[in-house]
Amino acid sequence: MQLSQVEADYFFNLFKPLLIYTNQKFQITPGMKEADDIEGYPFEETVKVRDS
Repeated sequence: MQLSQVEADYFFNLFKPLLIYTNQKFQITPGMKEADDIEGYPFEETVKVRDS
């Protein structure tokens, strides 16, 4: 699937807040509470949240 630039921008604007919501709901990675926090975590931690 190929997204247009507008669609890709929209997706990435939603992606981090959705990861934070998922993490808060399932309490996967303590301390990850805001979208800006995600960049400070290793990719593997983000993947755990993404795959939940």
